[in-house]
Amino acid sequence: MCSSDLILNVSYFTNQADLTPELIKKTESISTSLLENGKILWSLQGRIKAANMWLQILDWENCMKNNNEVVSIISNQQNPDSWLKELLSIAKGNLGILYNQKGNYSLAEVNLLKIVPDLAQSIEHATVFVELSYCFYKRKKWSKSYKYFKKHLNIKNALEIKKTI
Repeated sequence: MCSSDLILNVSYFTNQADLTPELIKKTESISTSLLENGKILWSLQGRIKAANMWLQILDWENCMKNNNEVVSIISNQQNPDSWLKELLSIAKGNLGILYNQKGNYSLAEVNLLKIVPDLAQSIEHATVFVELSYCFYKRKKWSKSYKYFKKHLNIKNALEIKKTI
């Protein structure tokens, strides 16, 4: 089994109850090894998976650290390909959501607004729009909050999503 397969197995086949800091650190270690061996895409996918696992056990600092590492690595790439740009959008979106949850709405806004043009799927837009709506609502910017919530609802209705994100 290669390192990239191990990252997939750790993240997809692990129950939340089985998540431990040691297991997540192993994912981070594999991700680092992949990066050192020039497997940037696999490495960064592993970092995002590790970030999501940290979030599942409510370790926001390590979650933010991993997402910030993804942003840093991709930002230092010359001419990143579309896959790396997508991972950059995911990491910045994750940071925006985390900043919203921590009450840092100005940083949430910056991260979320930057990624809107780069998102590939409607469901990703719907998620970002509802997060932006919340961000503006908490800052009492009612018209902007309404604007983004309306965009969220339009996508939700177009996709026939029954449950609000």
